Amino acid sequence: MILAVSGALADVNPAPPQIPERVFKLTDFGGVGDGKTLNTDAFKNAIAAVSAAGGGQLDVPAGIFLTLPFTMVSKLDLHLEPDATIQFPADLTVYGLNAADQGITRDQQQAVATKYPSLIMGNDLTDVAITGSGTIDGGGSVWWGPLDKISRAGWRGYPPPKLIILTNVKRLHVQGVTLSNSPRYHLVPTLCSDVLVEDVNIHSPPDSPNTDGIDPIGSHDVVIRHCQLDEGDDNVAIKAIPGPTYNIVVEGCQCLHGHGISIGSETYQGIHDVTVVNCTFDGTTNGVRIKSARDRGNQLYNFTFTNMTLTNVTNVISMNMYYEDSIEMKNRAAKPITSHTPFLHDVHVEHLQATNCVNAGEITGLPESPITNVTLDDVSISAEKGLTATDAKDVVFNNVTITPAAGDPLTTKFADVQWNK
Repeated sequence: MILAVSGALADVNPAPPQIPERVFKLTDFGGVGDGKTLNTDAFKNAIAAVSAAGGGQLDVPAGIFLTLPFTMVSKLDLHLEPDATIQFPADLTVYGLNAADQGITRDQQQAVATKYPSLIMGNDLTDVAITGSGTIDGGGSVWWGPLDKISRAGWRGYPPPKLIILTNVKRLHVQGVTLSNSPRYHLVPTLCSDVLVEDVNIHSPPDSPNTDGIDPIGSHDVVIRHCQLDEGDDNVAIKAIPGPTYNIVVEGCQCLHGHGISIGSETYQGIHDVTVVNCTFDGTTNGVRIKSARDRGNQLYNFTFTNMTLTNVTNVISMNMYYEDSIEMKNRAAKPITSHTPFLHDVHVEHLQATNCVNAGEITGLPESPITNVTLDDVSISAEKGLTATDAKDVVFNNVTITPAAGDPLTTKFADVQWNK
């Protein structure tokens, strides 16, 4: 495994997992890849054998291996051969729920969220890998209608399972696989360290709800590189819920449908030292995106976005500390500073080219906590509307061109912007 990151990013260099070179075949444990047979016991028994032996590679051959959720162990490489698919059932009844056309009750959804928080899960592990060129398909289409109804009813605390959640894992490598159609988020490394995700293809329909691509949460020393991300929500969402998040690099990724590479919105424990470099966006909702709110914040700093190309993007730059609170943003009344006030500072955007976009974007802080020390260097944006800056100070534009189809290129309100043309 080659994990080194070259050049200026070399300080984020995840240590590789150490996994013994012994191979176990799923078919030796009763695995049948006919797309009909339920292979839950085969995965359970094979993974138990890997664990008992002290680790190794579990080989999934070509075929469609239907299964219910299963749990990873330490020193395991779940390896999918070409044309191998791990398929989760597109049938809610096997999870103990009503059929999709009958609706899901709140109590049912809570029970499933407790029993199956993820389709592939693992806790307190070391040395874990998911590799190969096969596919892990979450069968999400059967969940999305009920999820949409539950969300609109205000029951978002009881969501469908995510595809892969690995919690408190040291040395994690995900390489080459395709992750598709998760009921909710696709890949969620939580409280993890030394994480490399590379050459991964993640896709779900653009209207599928909450289908984030990769969400490092409370994690550090994470590299996400050379991935294609095409889903219905954040392509990458960097969050800090149970712990702080820092030393994150997103490099050479292609974002298609989705909400972009986002920092936030859950920033409770603080996020710092994030680099997004050499990424492209085409048809994405956002490019540079940092989002938090008065009840979600902490210190947010040292973010660099460099060498970015954006086409047909809705919002080129979106820094907003009023996430999901448009009324308060409109009213603009200062509030007392609390332990959850977000403080966003030291954000650097450089070498960015954006064409045929809708909004150049916004830099929107809070009256009691303005966004500070933002620099844009060598930035060119062509969009229908210009950029707005509100409650921001020490903002500097160097060699910046904003060309709106209508209106002013920059509108400021309670903001200090120095534009060096």
